[in-house]
Amino acid sequence: LDRYRELSQQASLTADEKAELTRTIQQLSDHYPDLNAKLDDNGRLMIMNEGYVRSLIQAEKDSVQDTVNSAESRTEAWRIETEKKLEYAKKQLEAYNG
Repeated sequence: LDRYRELSQQASLTADEKAELTRTIQQLSDHYPDLNAKLDDNGRLMIMNEGYVRSLIQAEKDSVQDTVNSAESRTEAWRIETEKKLEYAKKQLEAYNG
């Protein structure tokens, strides 16, 4: 979306930049079907609901971060549990070997 904004704010675009803008919007549209794009007065394709798309992207980022945080918490809990089990097993082995 940052590249879209960069291209869309330029006063004029080369043919390659217009093609890149169109590709960028198409890629975003494929991922976000509710994206609303229309041609402006200069014949450039523009996203009409950019704020909405940005909020969707942020929600996805937040969801991924929550998943990462949860996985890190579970991993840390498993590490602690494993260390305790190892410590217990060592004590049992010491008691067995006398």
